[in-house]
Amino acid sequence: MAKRIFKKYYIKAIRRLRHRRGFGVHSPFAFNLITKVIEENFMYYSYAEIEQIRREKLQGKLNRKSLNRRAEISFKKGSLLFRLVNRFTPSSILEIGTAWGISTLYLHNGHSTSHLVCIEPDNAVAEMAKKVVGDNKESISFLTDSLSHSLDLYFISGTELNFVYVHQLSNPADYTWLIPLLIEHSGDKTVWVINGIRSHERIAAAWRLLIADNKVRVTMDLYDMGLAFNNPKLNKQDYVVAF
Repeated sequence: MAKRIFKKYYIKAIRRLRHRRGFGVHSPFAFNLITKVIEENFMYYSYAEIEQIRREKLQGKLNRKSLNRRAEISFKKGSLLFRLVNRFTPSSILEIGTAWGISTLYLHNGHSTSHLVCIEPDNAVAEMAKKVVGDNKESISFLTDSLSHSLDLYFISGTELNFVYVHQLSNPADYTWLIPLLIEHSGDKTVWVINGIRSHERIAAAWRLLIADNKVRVTMDLYDMGLAFNNPKLNKQDYVVAF
């Protein structure tokens, strides 16, 4: 375990040296995204607000069993979600698997007028997430049926797939059908965020499938997280980004 953790952080350190500050990136879209969104360190007011909610509503309430059931999201990743939503201002956001409501808040606060739908089949996680989000977020709704049924309801509603964040699925095998389904419904401006692309081979395979699809023009491998962008005006390119 210790060797695996050391290897992970060693690889990340090397990546930072080779792939930071947009070094070697010639695409204006990719360069601006890396330097002005991914690497931005401005502390937005919402960050402190959300982290205060985390302390008040989650601190001491998630034991090891709970965290094995559903991982939390770090401030680093959560704030990146905020900046991505803030940058692309999608009219709709689909979150699949919430990090106990904290990821939901980061997504929502990035562009509070976006209609955010969170699919969370785990009732215990969903109920806690609803408490964390609170009652004052009218643009957030939860679907708590099975993953497949919730997705059917989402797509039947006719909502465009502008921005999709996949945090964590309890069954990694679901990625094998989920990603192709999302690709089918994605449009010319869909933004993708896939968490944990190296946490399981099924997830890694789904990420590779997304990279290979012709709808997806630009991808960014952040090691623990993958970003992908549908935009037919962009040249197809895959980047490794220090994060």
